[in-house]
Amino acid sequence: MPDHACSENDRQIIRNKCAKFVKWCADVGIVCPKIEYPGFFSGGLVGAKAKEPINHREAFLFVPQKVIISLDKCLNHEIVGKIYEQNPQIFSKDNDDWEQLILTVFLMYQRQLGSESFWAPYIELMPDVTFFCDLP
Repeated sequence: MPDHACSENDRQIIRNKCAKFVKWCADVGIVCPKIEYPGFFSGGLVGAKAKEPINHREAFLFVPQKVIISLDKCLNHEIVGKIYEQNPQIFSKDNDDWEQLILTVFLMYQRQLGSESFWAPYIELMPDVTFFCDLP
C-alpha cells in the first residue's frame, strides 16, 4: 500500500471537509443511523463504516430525491442541459460513455460554482492529492 503521509494541516483540512459534509447531510435530510462517517482507516483512507451490524436487505442509507444527482436532473439543468443538447455526438446513447460524460460535465459545472453549488460539501470531498493521508 502506498505511503499517504500528510501534514497535520492536511489532516485538519480533511476533518473540516468531512465535518462540513456531515452537517450538510443532516441539513438536507440524509439519514444513515447505522453508519459512521467519517471512518479513518490505515493507509490514509477515509470512508464510512458500520456502527452496528446491518441485516441482509436492511436499508441503512436514506437520501432524499432532491439530493440525488441523476441523469434526468443533469439533462434538464437550465445551463448544463444546453451543452448536452448542442453536442449529441458526445452525449447521446450512441457513445458508450454517454452516462459518465453527462455526470462528469454536470459535476465539473457544479465544482466551478464553488460554495454556491448545492452539492459543494459533497464535491469538496472528491479526492485530490492531499485527500489520502494517514490520519490518527
